[in-house]
Amino acid sequence: MRGIALACALVLASPAIAKNPVSPAFDGNYIPRLSGVTALSGPDCPSITVSPLSITDGHLVSSARGGLLNGIVTTDGFVTGYYVKADKSQVTFEGRFVEGSFSGGIIDGACAYTVTFEKQ
Repeated sequence: MRGIALACALVLASPAIAKNPVSPAFDGNYIPRLSGVTALSGPDCPSITVSPLSITDGHLVSSARGGLLNGIVTTDGFVTGYYVKADKSQVTFEGRFVEGSFSGGIIDGACAYTVTFEKQ
């Protein structure tokens, strides 16, 4: 159920990002907590690892095993970007800041992942 709510929130976040400029208000270093969303994922989803993330001048970047996560943060705390997989294909990453941390998600075919980043 939580995964469905996150997926809905990600869809609603997209229009808001277009209205708000990139902001340095959330700059800093963040530590991830990653999990698969079993309610939305198929049985053969690979595990992925997301490294700590840095936000500088509203631009975020995090290396991950097999890929790279990067994007932007708006003045309202919406996060959008993409995850570049080992095969160089990309999947969308979107999320939102709430109370000093942000949660987002990646949906890649039959696999769904959520990640929460907490400020160091």
